[in-house]
Amino acid sequence: MAHLYLAIGARSSGKTTCLSELWRLMNKPGCNPCAIIEENSRDALGFPVRIFFRDMESGRSVLLASRPSSSIPFSFDEGAFAWAGERLREAHARQAKPIIVDELGPLELEDSGGLRPYLDLLLKTHPGPLVFSLRPSLLPAIDELARNLGMGRWVLHTVQVEAFGSHFCAERLFRMLEAHCHRAEAKI
Repeated sequence: MAHLYLAIGARSSGKTTCLSELWRLMNKPGCNPCAIIEENSRDALGFPVRIFFRDMESGRSVLLASRPSSSIPFSFDEGAFAWAGERLREAHARQAKPIIVDELGPLELEDSGGLRPYLDLLLKTHPGPLVFSLRPSLLPAIDELARNLGMGRWVLHTVQVEAFGSHFCAERLFRMLEAHCHRAEAKI
């Protein structure tokens, strides 16, 4: 069985903080993590107006989406999805454990766009573990996708970021994932 960990929370609930902290905890000898994190800049009212993908391993980031104001929909850059997707493909090839992706949204889970081709690759063939963040309304969609693409091999684990806070959830995820690092060391 493969393990899929989900950090669940509404907008601005701390999902990005949780997975960024998880990356820092996992980035140590014996682990082989990959993390693509969405960071944003906000307007004076606190609404996101620019979104970036950050590859936590290299520290590089690319502009994913922008909008002149919060009342206008985001304009996404397909090149940014390709850039992040290539990082995920490389992580898959080196059997990274875990692969962390913040955040899967309606674009991937309802419209089959964005990072969806790379998500499909990971769910079909990666041995796990995988860690994704998403909003609560998308939980049924990721559950169905994991069951369909993974042929029933994925075991889902969730942490409710809003209920417990980003730091507690990062620590909890780390404790669950740390065993995968030690298993990998034992096989070497």
